[in-house]
Amino acid sequence: MCLVSYSPTPDGYIICSNRDESPSRALSPLKVVKTQSVNLLCPLDHKGGSWIICSDSGVSICILNGAFQNHKRRLDYRMSRGLMMKQFFEHSSTSQFLFQFDFEKIEPFTMLIRDKKGLYEFRWDGRHKFIKHLDENKLHVWSSCTLYTPGIQKQREEAFRNLYSKTNDYVQEILRIHSSEPLGDSLNDFVMNRDDRVATISISLLENTEDGSKISHHDLRNGGTVKKSLKTKH
Repeated sequence: MCLVSYSPTPDGYIICSNRDESPSRALSPLKVVKTQSVNLLCPLDHKGGSWIICSDSGVSICILNGAFQNHKRRLDYRMSRGLMMKQFFEHSSTSQFLFQFDFEKIEPFTMLIRDKKGLYEFRWDGRHKFIKHLDENKLHVWSSCTLYTPGIQKQREEAFRNLYSKTNDYVQEILRIHSSEPLGDSLNDFVMNRDDRVATISISLLENTEDGSKISHHDLRNGGTVKKSLKTKH
């Protein structure tokens, strides 16, 4: 969850996430998870959490590690960020989650939230909340601050914007960019590899339209693509 893009489309939006992780954590099955209130579609990590989720209520969320700068990890985090993601959907609205969920002892993160009211960037630095309402009709790009310095984050965003062009096939255009290596630097490219300790192990693309959502999960380590869809409840 270390390169994330949000791009508007003529009939909805796309959120795409490159997951930079230890290659030993590459296996992430794509599942439909049923809860008491909503159905969720997401890839699941080895702890049962996720980093990109959509629901049949028309809400999508995606997360990156870290808030504004790399942080020193603690030993007493009470819940993984991936499991916290799923608890978002136990709340009736985005605002209820943001203001009622207890974020104490949750590791810092940046969360992208797209609901029917708009697009939000939510950062938790371990002590304070930072909430920003973004323009849902514009392209937005993030890189995780735990792996990329501010300078490299800026380079990656500029490279993404330079590669981006509006076409009739937004899905293939976004996948093309997320699969590229525009900096010519294996340590910091969109598909990166740092001596196989940390590498881009998958690309997950979430496409939302009025009828529902689709996720295509591309396993870059073991090969193969899995696609599933979820209809929106009206």
